[in-house]
Amino acid sequence: MKNSRKFIQVFFIVLALFLAFHLFVWFFFTSKIFNTDPYYIGDLARMGYQIDSLSPRKDSCTLPKRYLTKTSWDGKNVDVVTIGDSFSNGGAKGSNPYYQDYLATKYNVKVLNVQSWDLKYDYIDIVNILANNGWIEKIRPKAIIIETVQREVVNRYAKEHDFALNIPLHDVEKKLFDRAWGEYVPNVSLVNTGNYKYVYYASMYKYKEHVEKDVYKFSLKQPLFSVKADTTLLVYADEITRLDQQISPNLQKVNDNLNKLAQKLNKQHVKLYFLVPVDKYDLYYDYLVNQQYGRNMFFDYFKKLKKEYVLIDTKEILLPYVQKGVKDIFYADDTHWSYKASDIITNDKVMKEMSTIE
Repeated sequence: MKNSRKFIQVFFIVLALFLAFHLFVWFFFTSKIFNTDPYYIGDLARMGYQIDSLSPRKDSCTLPKRYLTKTSWDGKNVDVVTIGDSFSNGGAKGSNPYYQDYLATKYNVKVLNVQSWDLKYDYIDIVNILANNGWIEKIRPKAIIIETVQREVVNRYAKEHDFALNIPLHDVEKKLFDRAWGEYVPNVSLVNTGNYKYVYYASMYKYKEHVEKDVYKFSLKQPLFSVKADTTLLVYADEITRLDQQISPNLQKVNDNLNKLAQKLNKQHVKLYFLVPVDKYDLYYDYLVNQQYGRNMFFDYFKKLKKEYVLIDTKEILLPYVQKGVKDIFYADDTHWSYKASDIITNDKVMKEMSTIE
């Protein structure tokens, strides 16, 4: 009988400690990452459980003109067509997350954003198909912007492309707006494995830069973010693991493919622009305390290549602002840049010139 009573006492003590641990960690820490609706939390801080880098934000649009969508487009001619990854599709969330809205507002141009309807096709493929099947002639844009984040350029475009590829217009026209963008974040209960992860990551990131498989954490020489961890840089792992891809042969192949596409578009009186959002690691590299992984040479190599399209070199555009100490060019907790970057980039002379194409 005594043994039974002691077992019950131990059981309830362990249960109380278990619940106390989860209650404490959840209330003070992990609840700030999960179940945050209507606020959005950046992917890097969430995956790495980096509470002090959180930059919670609500979606909002304060610009008077917006890019055109499936519902707002009248099917008539537009000035600029854009296609790209999450940087072109509001992935940053928060205030004015679409660079296209800045473009439309500042230069009074009609900007139509389209999607890839099949992930087996990259954005060069999609634009090539639209050039071959008559869609571009029908819409008659002055410019097309292909946007691709820096770390994905070689993966997507350093390969052979079939420039004769064609899919009938009626088979793709309605699919250009079908892909939904957004990151699913599940609702989490008070007792969850994330509480254990928080304790583990919080401890280990003090000694290592790479703990969670997708997140690297670096110390900065000066504060460059408006969060508690203002001298911490969180970056996506691919920005480090793909550094060895940024070599001349790969970039030459990418450039050759873009030139071929530009030649085809030029015949249809359309100018091709290639917008490459600089990797967070690359933009802030000079401010890293530890530079053991080396510099990303992408823009150094790529901008020297002969082009028949226009490269929008976002590193060259944004770096002077970082050097001036402007904070939050990127969100501290996210792989994406902030509205500040979109504003700065669309002020650049390349964007201004694009808006005046006849």
